[in-house]
Amino acid sequence: MQKPRLAVLIHDDFPELDLWYPVFRLREEEAEPRILGHEAGRAYVSRLGYKVVPDLALADAAADAFDVVILPGGGAGTRIAGEPGLVAFVAAAAAAGAVVGLVGS
Repeated sequence: MQKPRLAVLIHDDFPELDLWYPVFRLREEEAEPRILGHEAGRAYVSRLGYKVVPDLALADAAADAFDVVILPGGGAGTRIAGEPGLVAFVAAAAAAGAVVGLVGS
């Protein structure tokens, strides 16, 4: 069976557990989630001030290349909703058949 292709979106003010809990649980299952941010090489800052640099930038990712897209809640969810490129990515992934899930805290 082929491993699912997973994207976990990130933006500033993400709740730490909204990002890391799904990433760590998926890795335990030998999946390879990719953290995806709007900008390449940019460190996104969590609610508590921890920085994460995404694996991929939006410009380097094709929406139809993922089977699952996970979105964090908190301020990051609000910021993602305000980024037309990220909204279009999620809509295109869903239209291509990806499962879209929201982790909220």
